[in-house]
Amino acid sequence: MRIIKGLITVAIAASLLALPAGALAKRHDRDHDRMADKWEKRHHLNTHANDARHDPDKDDLSNLSEFRHHTDPQKADTDDDGVKDDDELRDDTNPRRDDSDDDGVGDADEISGSVVSFESGVLTIQLPGDGAGTVAGTVNDATVVECDDDDDAQRTATASDDGSDDNSGPGSTSSGPGSDDDQGDDNDDQNEDRRCTTADLKPGARVHEAKLMKATDGSTVFTKIELVPSA
Repeated sequence: MRIIKGLITVAIAASLLALPAGALAKRHDRDHDRMADKWEKRHHLNTHANDARHDPDKDDLSNLSEFRHHTDPQKADTDDDGVKDDDELRDDTNPRRDDSDDDGVGDADEISGSVVSFESGVLTIQLPGDGAGTVAGTVNDATVVECDDDDDAQRTATASDDGSDDNSGPGSTSSGPGSDDDQGDDNDDQNEDRRCTTADLKPGARVHEAKLMKATDGSTVFTKIELVPSA
């Protein structure tokens, strides 16, 4: 009897090894919607119908996209930080962490969105999400404007710089003590596409992060504006 049982076990194991990889995979995705059944069950989705394109939490991310980003298809804001998952993905923050950059300031308090206007030194940003409203503040000589992918390419904005001049034209003086003007020009050309300044605070420009503070006179001032560079 033991010999017979042993032979049966060996036969079953051999049959499993003979199955194509695709057949084994299908056992874990019965509805062929490219989402694992285990994950669908955990998030109360249908394992017997292709619901990859559905969006039960109405956050503009399909179930398949939620599966790929490891977010919750039943919650528009997986990490409960006040910013919807699709907005966090678009603005390069982590939808699974309420403080993506570990700087002690929650993602919701680090303003992201898009520029509405920049006039007379006042910047207005449209917050992400329907009905989220706008925030506005002064850009002064202490405001840092930079690109989110180039920490070294940053420039301090001046209160008189309203975005009409990027200091890149003839006659600008960007060389410092001991620097070579020709070499500096070459570096400027190489980094031109990645540098962000107040000249980039144009309507529609995407804001990765902006920080506001209250001045002593009660006015609101931007201390830092980090833009998503255009392609």
